[in-house]
Amino acid sequence: MKENGWHRRHDLVGPILLICLGIIVLLVNLGLLESTIWWTLLRLWPVILIALGIDLLIGRRSRLGALLAFLLILGLFAGMFWLVWSGALEGGVGRPRQEISYPLDDVDEANVTMETAVGELRVSSLGPGSDNLMEGLVGTQDVDLEREHSTVGSRATIRLVGSRSTGFPAFGDSSQEWRLMLNPDVAIDLEAQLGVGQTILELGDLDVTDLEVAMAVGQTRVTLPRNDLEGEIECAIGQVDISVPQDVGARISFDTGIVPRSLPGDYTCEEDVCTSPGYEGAEHQVELSVDLAIGSVRVR
Repeated sequence: MKENGWHRRHDLVGPILLICLGIIVLLVNLGLLESTIWWTLLRLWPVILIALGIDLLIGRRSRLGALLAFLLILGLFAGMFWLVWSGALEGGVGRPRQEISYPLDDVDEANVTMETAVGELRVSSLGPGSDNLMEGLVGTQDVDLEREHSTVGSRATIRLVGSRSTGFPAFGDSSQEWRLMLNPDVAIDLEAQLGVGQTILELGDLDVTDLEVAMAVGQTRVTLPRNDLEGEIECAIGQVDISVPQDVGARISFDTGIVPRSLPGDYTCEEDVCTSPGYEGAEHQVELSVDLAIGSVRVR
């Protein structure tokens, strides 16, 4: 017996969710939405549970039920976007912050690793002559911060890992905010891993010689240092923004999917490798690879 299409087992939530995600990526790429919207949307994950419940309760009973469920789910997601767009979810109660401080001692090299699932990770430089290797604040809600610090000879290793102690973020949960500063007189291998949110690395005054950045969804903004560097930036969905100092030569290789690129007009590109003018004769050279599946890349 031939099945009637309306009586088959339908899933309305999946297609609507994919459409909404596509619209968000488009608006972020057009500059109409900030990439930090991904964190805000993650806070609204219970909306998906509500939509699934509507689909199961109403949408799979009849044609009328399917139509009604479609309209309800569409209205639910529209209401969610309105809350985000209107800024009704901004602000919130202040969260306790954990202070980070490690002394410089006799360290002149360091491996620094930072990992967290959700939030905003910002790295910048300490002032000249600082007695600390690293200092800053990590703002958390229901997050366990694992710290590891060791020194062998003149080389230090620091690893900071944030993990949630109460599962997924819910309504009203504010983002983790990592504000960390590093000593500019130390040669640093830097690794930053973030699941959803924003990574901002202001490395112009730092001596970062090796860089690894990994993100699932969100925005990555990197200001490159004024020294030789090898680095890799990986992101599944989002926006990658790279600032290259004028006195630094850059060669950037791209492994990208559905990704428009914006580069200075004087860069030369051969297939997926783009090079700044005067790269070969530059005093400092940067070798950087960018791996991005969906989103946009801008180099300036």
